[in-house]
Amino acid sequence: MPENIVLENGGSLIIEKRDGEKTFEISISIDSDDECILHWGLSKGNRPGWQMPPDKFWPKDTEQFGQGAVQSVFNKIDGKKKVEFKIDKEFLLKQKGFNSPSFVIYYPQTNRWDNNRGKNYVIWLGEGQSGTAALIEEIA
Repeated sequence: MPENIVLENGGSLIIEKRDGEKTFEISISIDSDDECILHWGLSKGNRPGWQMPPDKFWPKDTEQFGQGAVQSVFNKIDGKKKVEFKIDKEFLLKQKGFNSPSFVIYYPQTNRWDNNRGKNYVIWLGEGQSGTAALIEEIA
């Protein structure tokens, strides 16, 4: 079921997760006329610190940003501004808890960041905090 998030500027973000056999497929679409960049990495849920995902999981038009994050451009896909990527489940099991994609939105034209009021946005892979992400963290 898609998750709808109201952004700080009043726009909206829709996150869709598909739990495939070997991968998690993630689609993030944004309702904004502004140029937007997804600044993201892998985190231990709400804990501080990110880890950069391997480039084999990067979507189109993605560049490294520092040591722990990448930036992906929202491109038009099916008439909507989206970033879509897949992450291998076997890879996540080996990450010692760095298994939740976390992100903020960057608006380069105005040099503005939407970081969920300092908490970042977190994509829980499973049913909320008690689902797959928590299970993977316990195993790791």
